[in-house]
Amino acid sequence: MLYYKGDINLLNTFSIGIVGTRHCTHYGADCARKFAKELAENDITIVSGLATGIDTCAHEGALQTGKTISVFAGGIDVIYPSSNTNLAKQIEESGLIITEHKCGTPTRNYNFPLRSRIITGLCRGILIVESNYTGGTMHAKEYAISENRDVFCIP
Repeated sequence: MLYYKGDINLLNTFSIGIVGTRHCTHYGADCARKFAKELAENDITIVSGLATGIDTCAHEGALQTGKTISVFAGGIDVIYPSSNTNLAKQIEESGLIITEHKCGTPTRNYNFPLRSRIITGLCRGILIVESNYTGGTMHAKEYAISENRDVFCIP
């Protein structure tokens, strides 16, 4: 079962996931925003996870010109990180927030790989921006490969 807030019709759109490190460089942040903005401008929905770093930049870029979907690692009412409360509100108003967790479920480390499974499942492919070989983003890469999705990378 999935829980959502926002425009559920976005699940029927062509989408690309943008994921990456929480500890990005200025270059990585700029790339995530630029790619998200340009893809969204061309009617491609951007999917990411609302984490700090690349996820945040991807959502911000997408909202400038188009639509975005945020997949939560906790309940639909649990915004993590709390510093992205305003961004989550913007996404709810003009995009979509989705999760498989019941209301009130706290965000836990073991939920992040599960979130990656949903991100890649919604997308035709993913763009990885600045990830370590051992980073959590590698879960998304593995899911994407196993689901026969395209994987693009910005080192």
